Amino acid sequence: MTALRPFTLALAATLLLVPGALVAQGFFGGHGPGGPDGPDGMFGHGDPGFLLGLVGDAIALTDEQRTQIETILEAGRPAIEELREKARTAHEEFRASHQPGQFDEQAVRQFAQSQAQLHAEIMVQGMRLRSQVHAVLTPEQQAKLEQLRERRQERREQRGEHRGGGPR
Repeated sequence: MTALRPFTLALAATLLLVPGALVAQGFFGGHGPGGPDGPDGMFGHGDPGFLLGLVGDAIALTDEQRTQIETILEAGRPAIEELREKARTAHEEFRASHQPGQFDEQAVRQFAQSQAQLHAEIMVQGMRLRSQVHAVLTPEQQAKLEQLRERRQERREQRGEHRGGGPR
């Protein structure tokens, strides 16, 4: 297996294991646990390489499939990173220009709409990549992956976790 970069591993793990993870509050949540600036990184996984290894092994990815997935994710990475950086920069600029105690509803609404548009595009790009990765899998691997997703969701529900990655 070729050495995959940490971002590629994190994105692959997310796309393979957690459907909709790109839309979860943890991804867009900003600051704190599970958010892009939180202690577990952008996707809320302490060791994405380990996670991808488990998922890849559990669904029996071949070396060729791993290489194909890496290529797909590397090709999609620049667009997503650019959008994430735009969202982060806009957020920092908004915070710097709007002091606590001052409220400008129109400015807040404009900022929220611009962030929503960026997040929608990130979701579209992420789901496009997810679809491409899914197409690499055999029907048996797709079925196994769905079983893993269902088991993970059951465990999360038992622990009382929500999509943002933490307890309610």
